Order: sequence, then C-alpha cells, then structure tokens
Amino acid sequence: MSASQHRTLPLGAPSPVIRRRQVLLAYGLLDEAVAAIPVVGAPLLQAFLGLNYGQMGLLFAVGAASGFIFKPALSLWSYRHGKRWWILIPGLVLAVCLVAEGLATRYDLMLLLFACYYPAAGMAVGLAQAVLADDAVGDTVGLMTRWTLLAGIGDVVGPLAITALAAAHHGWRSLCWLGAVMWLGMLGATLSVRFPPGRPPNAPDPAPADGAESLWPTLRRMVISPAILRWGMLAWIPTMIDEILLAFAALYLHDVFHASEALVGLWIAGSLGCGILALVLLERVPALRTAAAQSPRLLLAIMAGVVLGGMAALVTASSVMAAGVGLAIVGLGGAGWYPIAKGQAFAQLPGRAALMHAMGSLTGPLEALLAAAIGLVSLHFGLAAGIAGLGTAPLLMLALLAGRWG
Repeated sequence: MSASQHRTLPLGAPSPVIRRRQVLLAYGLLDEAVAAIPVVGAPLLQAFLGLNYGQMGLLFAVGAASGFIFKPALSLWSYRHGKRWWILIPGLVLAVCLVAEGLATRYDLMLLLFACYYPAAGMAVGLAQAVLADDAVGDTVGLMTRWTLLAGIGDVVGPLAITALAAAHHGWRSLCWLGAVMWLGMLGATLSVRFPPGRPPNAPDPAPADGAESLWPTLRRMVISPAILRWGMLAWIPTMIDEILLAFAALYLHDVFHASEALVGLWIAGSLGCGILALVLLERVPALRTAAAQSPRLLLAIMAGVVLGGMAALVTASSVMAAGVGLAIVGLGGAGWYPIAKGQAFAQLPGRAALMHAMGSLTGPLEALLAAAIGLVSLHFGLAAGIAGLGTAPLLMLALLAGRWG
C-alpha cells in the first residue's frame, strides 16, 4: 500500500465495502422506524383529517399503486448507472414528503403525498438492499436475516417513539417532522459512502447496451422462470402481515377494544419484539440457519402454521389482552418469512439484485388492491373481517410452497 493510500485509509478505519454495508444496513432500520408513523399512528392520522376506514385504506392503496408505476423502470435504469444518487435523491424526497404530510390539511393533498412517498421509499431502501445483496453473493439469506433483524429493531423503535410522543400529547405533525429529521440524518451518513459502479463486477450483461428498453425482454424471461416467480411471490406475501396488518390492527385495538394511542403503540411494539426474538434465533441457532439455507420450503411451511394460529386468535379475541397475544404469535411466526424468501429470490440472480428488485416492484398492484380491499371490507363488515382477510396470507404461502418446483 502506498503512502497516499495510508493517508486516505487510516489505521483501524473500516474498508469502503465494510463502511458501505454498515450504512446501508441501517436503511432497513430507518425505513421501518419511519414507516410506523402512518401505521401505528393511524388513529392520529385518522383524527387529524377525520377519515373513515375506506379513506385510510385508499391512502395505502394509492401509495402502493404509485410505487408500481415508477419503481420497476427506475430500478432497471439504476442497474446501468451508479446507485448513489438513486438512493440520495429519493431520500431527500422522503424528508420533504414527511414535512408536507405534517402540514397537509386536505385529504386530496395527503393522497398526493402518499403517492410520492411510496416510490421514493421503495427506491432508496430497495436499492440500498440491492447494493448489499450484490456485495454478499453466496450468503443472501444471511444478509437478509441481518437486514430484517435491524428492520425489526426499527419496527420496535418506531411504535415506542410514537407511544412516547402520544403520551406527551404530541400529534400527527410531530411524528412527521421527527421522521423527516431522521431521513436527513441518514442522507448525511450516506454522502460519505463509496458505491460500486452501475453494473456489478463479473455479472453478465442481461441485455444489449443500446438502451434501457432492451431490458424488458430479459425481465419477461425472469417472470416466467418458475423458481424466480415463486420465490418472488413468497417474498411479497409477508406484506400482508406487515404494515397493512399492523395499521388495521392498531385501529382494531383502538376502536374495538378502546385502547389508548399509547397502549396501542405498546401492544404493537410487543408484537414486533417477538419478531425480533424470532430473527435472533434464525441468525444465531445453527439448526435454524441450516434449515433456512437447505430446507427453506419446510421451514416456511412450519412458520406459516404458527402465523395461521396467531391470526385465528387475533380475530376471535374477546379482550385487548387476547388480541395482543394473537398479534404476538403472528409476529413470532412471520418474522422469518421475508428474509428466507427474499434471500432465496436474490440467490436466483447472483450479482443482479437490482433486476430482482425491479421484478419485485411488479407486485405493486397486488399491494394496492389488498390495502383498498381490506379498507372496504373493514368499512362494511368490521375490522375483524378485514383482518381475517389478511389471515389468508399463511394459506397463500402454503399453497405456493406445495407442489412440484421446476
């Protein structure tokens, strides 16, 4: 190493790759912490604008639909260019959207802001994850377990922060502005990170270099691959027991069992804490690590059975305690769904994680329809019925895991 290299890399300083991993792994934590604002804070948002359940569901549906429209093309474009600015600029958009959401007083403006927030979050967080996956070829399940574990910590930090603010009589605006400050801090850390070139080293070029349009035939070929398609769908199903479930579970605890906003935050945080425990076990217990890598379908099927029992307990609960226990069981059984399925999905396309991210973005309409449908079902038949609809997630997972894979 030359003298100049010694000057640029002080003794004990982390390498550029290690520094990049440290910062980008934090994106999962931050995303989930800030994502709790409209989820656990759903009662505060509902009161802020005077919304009904259908309008609440439409907010999430519009956000998911907007993500579907913009994320795939932007992800494909980023594959051929450096990802630095494709992460930083959406991060700045997120901060601006949060400030504006705290100031918005009209429902149509809030719809527009959700439509901007979701694709920006998908780009910033999804491409941070894609860079990490390209760095960790051969250990994508381990990477996704660590990512999801940190995201799980964010899942707990977010509800606890909301609980503290609600207990101090702060409302929706304070939550939004706190989220904006957190994103600006993350952008400051990212500015010091070195990023790899647009196309990962040694990765085959999936299309001629004559334009981004030539990538679409490649994407279509990926979609008809049975293994990629199944793992991609299995990586999407956890959405049903993630933010959408937590948002309506928060309303369920508040409106049906009359729990306060602070108590709702504690119950949600407790459920997410069970998810963190499950991820720690998945990361640290050798037998579970081996099962996740060598028998992922069997392990996912067992987890789906646990989630099914938790959902049954949640929708049949007669007290807030029973509902909280059911929600905790769902968190315990479902925490490992995403890292196992997503890690296996990335493993199908080594060195081309941005393309896998683009394909995953194509599930946007499903998320949009799901959020809107759960909102309408809850509006007309009650929150328990809406949550029961989300309870089909483990059944869908078992159906996809069954049968022959070719």
